[in-house]
Amino acid sequence: MAFGGPPQIFCFQTRHVVICFSIFGLIECLWQSIFNGDLVTKTSGFVSAVLEVVLLYGVIKNRSKLLRVSMYISLIHLTFDFGGILVTPVYFASQLSSGYESNDTYPNILGVKTAEEDRFVMGLVTGYSVEIISTASVALSVLQFVLINRCYVYAKSIEKGFLAQSKLSVLRF
Repeated sequence: MAFGGPPQIFCFQTRHVVICFSIFGLIECLWQSIFNGDLVTKTSGFVSAVLEVVLLYGVIKNRSKLLRVSMYISLIHLTFDFGGILVTPVYFASQLSSGYESNDTYPNILGVKTAEEDRFVMGLVTGYSVEIISTASVALSVLQFVLINRCYVYAKSIEKGFLAQSKLSVLRF
């Protein structure tokens, strides 16, 4: 790409990567709001879908004011993802190890002596697994926020004409 071109991450334009993230987030939110029976989960999925649509519109239009709103929406998503990383692994681990979500019908594959020990070990493994997945989700949210920020800086410099005059370089990873 030429000097001072649109920001990129590796060989992809950041705008295209953020659009893909937004589309996948929108699909996830719609899935959550359509196929879940809980009213609170449906409502939060619907609200998240509306926020994803606003974020997607801001990135597609590529205007600095819309991208600033998209940055704030991305920051809200990041805050909720970070809050989820504190609660979700503990919830899943306690559900499984307390016997609320029973796994007594499964064969004893861990080689422990009793069903209680098996539930405890499965709860522990489930908690760690959910923790790893939640950490990856937060990392992707941070990446999305950084990419939207880079798109915002580029759009603002284009609107003010600084990029053409000063040949401002956008840093690449």
